[in-house]
Amino acid sequence: MRIKRNITARISYIKTRNKKFDKFLQRNEINDKDFNNFSVIDSKNILLKNFIHLLRLEELNEEIQMDHINFVKICSRYLFATTIKQDNEELIQNLEATIWKLVLENNYAYFVENLEEKVLNENEFEFSKIEVKKYFNFHKIYALIGNVFAAPFSVKERKSYYEYGYYLAMYLNLHNFINKNSVHDNVDMFLIKILVNKKTIQAISDLSPDFFNLFVIKNNKWINHINKRKLIKEAQEYEEKN
Repeated sequence: MRIKRNITARISYIKTRNKKFDKFLQRNEINDKDFNNFSVIDSKNILLKNFIHLLRLEELNEEIQMDHINFVKICSRYLFATTIKQDNEELIQNLEATIWKLVLENNYAYFVENLEEKVLNENEFEFSKIEVKKYFNFHKIYALIGNVFAAPFSVKERKSYYEYGYYLAMYLNLHNFINKNSVHDNVDMFLIKILVNKKTIQAISDLSPDFFNLFVIKNNKWINHINKRKLIKEAQEYEEKN
């Protein structure tokens, strides 16, 4: 009976959270019917799950942090919308306008360090200008995600939360690109993905030396559940339309 009650409570909580997100979209004049998951990778809510686990680890009230939770979700949608360049440019522009309005309202700009550029410059990767523009041009959105990850926590620890959110978003996006574009002949893409994953793990181990391994296990589990065939299909459908 206890398990059943826990499952029921969990379902109820998720429904309530989704309703609050729908209201959040309505307040910001975004049509929730158009605002479906832009990508199968986004539908797994990996960024959101990580953020909520961080809140719970510090025993922070999720209701109080709901604005931050909604912002993580909308940033995740925006990241993968720009990655696959959805046809609905108006919706993407509305998302971007809403995001920057919320940045100003919530003062999310704590850190601006370009970790994406730092990873590229610190290592001797060989990418063409076209590849850099295509795969490594997401600093602004990574930084936004990093800053909202940092927002609920103490000033002393914010930089580590920023780095974790930033590197996690970058890692997921690289995973997205590698599977969608079938870049199996580009060794450096795999090497940089491994490096970014290492930095993600380092960041969470700094934040939680006792529980970082649980984050690693959960992230691996969630990522392994991403349907690679669907990712490739998304890429093919986009190419056919364009």
